[in-house]
Amino acid sequence: MAGCTTRSDTRRPGHRGKLWPGAAQPVPGVGRVSVVSGKSEVSDGEIRNHIGERLAAARTALGLGEEDVADALNLSARVIANLESQSWDSLPAPAFTRGYIRAYAKLLEIDGEELIQGYERIVGVADTVELELPGVGTAPRAGVGELLQRQPGTVLSGAAIAGVALMLLIVWAVWPSGEPERGRVDAGRTAELVQAESARTTEPARETEVARVGEATSTEATATDEPLPELEPPEPNRDAPAPEATDSLATIEPTAESTRIYRLTPAGEDRIRLEFTADCWVEVTDASNLNLYGDLGRAGESLELIGASPFRILLGYAPGVVLAYNGEPVPLAGYTRNNVAALWLGRR
Repeated sequence: MAGCTTRSDTRRPGHRGKLWPGAAQPVPGVGRVSVVSGKSEVSDGEIRNHIGERLAAARTALGLGEEDVADALNLSARVIANLESQSWDSLPAPAFTRGYIRAYAKLLEIDGEELIQGYERIVGVADTVELELPGVGTAPRAGVGELLQRQPGTVLSGAAIAGVALMLLIVWAVWPSGEPERGRVDAGRTAELVQAESARTTEPARETEVARVGEATSTEATATDEPLPELEPPEPNRDAPAPEATDSLATIEPTAESTRIYRLTPAGEDRIRLEFTADCWVEVTDASNLNLYGDLGRAGESLELIGASPFRILLGYAPGVVLAYNGEPVPLAGYTRNNVAALWLGRR
């Protein structure tokens, strides 16, 4: 009838909320949903083949580009491209790659555990410790109880080794103490005998007593295994002037072993120097986004990179690095966000 509405029309709900463009499109590798359990049924093959596709599809569904994701995670666009193309050989160690995948999935609000499990099956790595990347994303740390449930053998073996080491340390600390005590007791008795002998002897026999005391002293030194000449510092060092000793220390401190030097390009003499006060991941790319260097700098080390600028520097933990370019210090405060610094050195 005209002017009347059907019952179904009056109860039809309207659309609520905002739908991102392409969000209704299926994401590769999501799989089917079980009616009984309600969980996603994804095969190992789908996870392995679609790790990069799932990340790329979810990023596209949100209308984000690779550069947008790289800026949000403080990573280079090349790392994002390698993740989506599954170029695992071009990425850092598995501990860092797992952190990249987890942070990327968290940014896209998708499940990252399945992607990490698929990645571990591909590269064949065990469930090892995952490094926390400041500014990229952190995962909750497992407690002692959870670690004991996951790897009981590892925890118990570590406790047993620590116990054995403690027992050996105690035995080592106690065992040598017997000999010096024995030597000190013998020395005391020898001194008493010498004093009694000197009381019974007459005045002309004092030279013989002195000789016996010397013998007792040598016996004490032998019993304690601490010869007197070894305790005295060498004579030349005592007479050496103080300024010469200071100069020798200044030349010893900057050892060559603590500084690593690498050439990034065949030509160019621009120098990047990094001194590490804490462990920090270092990544260097050129103007064409080609990866020139990537490695973990250890605390106490120094690194010098030589080549033709410009260079893009990525520091995973900027507070633990002192940076200099061509001999001039470079302040990192203006380029640091969430402890991660990204900056260009040289003219682009």
